[in-house]
Amino acid sequence: MRTWLTISMFFSFFCACTNKMVAKKYGIGTNNQITEREAYIDFIKQKKFFPVEQMLYTSRKGYIPFHLNVMQRDSSVVYMGTYINDSLRILKPEFLQDNQSCSGRLQTEIERILQANPAVAFKTENTEPLAIYDLHYLINKEPFLLSKSGNKQHIFLIFSQGYGTYYNQFYKDVEKFYQQYASKANLYVITLDPVYQFK
Repeated sequence: MRTWLTISMFFSFFCACTNKMVAKKYGIGTNNQITEREAYIDFIKQKKFFPVEQMLYTSRKGYIPFHLNVMQRDSSVVYMGTYINDSLRILKPEFLQDNQSCSGRLQTEIERILQANPAVAFKTENTEPLAIYDLHYLINKEPFLLSKSGNKQHIFLIFSQGYGTYYNQFYKDVEKFYQQYASKANLYVITLDPVYQFK
């Protein structure tokens, strides 16, 4: 019993130290202090992992519903899902639901959707309409309306400054892979940062 307790305490200490090292290495949780929209756009451009034209943000009225409905209910950190229309989403497979923060699994799922024949029927689920989040394009503040473009799917990723550099390679890989299949899908990235407050 005492040995088990010692092993458990060591493991807990090791995990805490490892988490701190990972957070420090990738800058996870750091606050960038950007408060101007143009500076934020420049920040995204410097990252060079997806075009700023693909970036969306929620308005003041959509910010809280987005965090409550999407981020707190769905444990996926960087992948919101793939939508057929404003309120119909492709059901995430079981292998992804087991670990939705694994970038390898997320990339596999996105590749599966992009490579599939559009005639293949995915299992879908109804969800809150995207319109309730009052999304806007970062580049020009124009309202975002989900286009009805035939058989195209609409892939939504999530970004935050607080992620540091941990998911940078994931974003780059998905963007590169997406470019090969841009005729079959649209890719959007929604920021968790409160851009609506920026000057």
